[in-house]
Amino acid sequence: MRTSTPIHVALRGRPFSTAHAELAGWSATRLHGPDIAHPFHGVHQEAETPVDRIAAYRMRLRPEQFFSHETAAELWGIPLPHSPSAVHVAVYDPRTPPRARGAIGHRVSSHVRALVLSGGEPVCSPADVWCQLSATLSADDLVAAGDHLLGARRRETLAELGELSAASARHGSNRGARNRSWALERLRWGSDSRPESLLRLFCERLGMQDLRVNEPLDIAGVRLHPDLLAPAFGLILEYEGDHHRTERAQWNSDIERYDAFVDAGYRVLRVTARDLFLEPEALARKVRKASFRAR
Repeated sequence: MRTSTPIHVALRGRPFSTAHAELAGWSATRLHGPDIAHPFHGVHQEAETPVDRIAAYRMRLRPEQFFSHETAAELWGIPLPHSPSAVHVAVYDPRTPPRARGAIGHRVSSHVRALVLSGGEPVCSPADVWCQLSATLSADDLVAAGDHLLGARRRETLAELGELSAASARHGSNRGARNRSWALERLRWGSDSRPESLLRLFCERLGMQDLRVNEPLDIAGVRLHPDLLAPAFGLILEYEGDHHRTERAQWNSDIERYDAFVDAGYRVLRVTARDLFLEPEALARKVRKASFRAR
């Protein structure tokens, strides 16, 4: 049985050009084997995740170009509902945006700030990326993106609320302005994840006010941070990501945490992805029922 030429050590884990493949002794047939992706013309790689595609496009990036929109969001770690299928690349007006298979080019105004990350990637500033996302994200997801930028206990602040507001003003009344205006009034520091932000907005739509996001509670000499606390109802809502189920240490910690909340007189409602994204009407009934009982 004939086997494929193994990937040369110099080509593993990184994008490479056709010339590099030829230097490694590959034929054209091997270069187009089933284990090799071709995200852009003349650029090849083993895998093709969003991060891999960004790394691959860097081989084509010109000095005047920088990453923007959803691609910049990926680089800043901003949570998105879906991974982008194309790489977004911007240039300043009046330059011509790039045109390439697998890439989307943008021409942006001079008020957009471009920075360079520690890894060397030229990218739009976090505040400008947030404004760019306002044209494509839902209003709720724009809040989740903004919450991420504001930071949390274990996550640094990438943009202050004032920066986001100033950037929104610079971007003017373009597409997404209404989304930004709505979102700016609802951004909060402290959310640990996109689902936590969406859960807060969900509860606010049910009429719950003064929700506390990961604020400290001192219970029996231990400081805990509930995902979402509704003080008026004595209700705590905890979002359960999949790792809460699959990691034994996390599971045991959660049980101790919930027992402490209950012993302190709080009612606890645990919310899963299924509740929030697939069965919102049923979740609404659960929240109303729990809040009524917790009064």
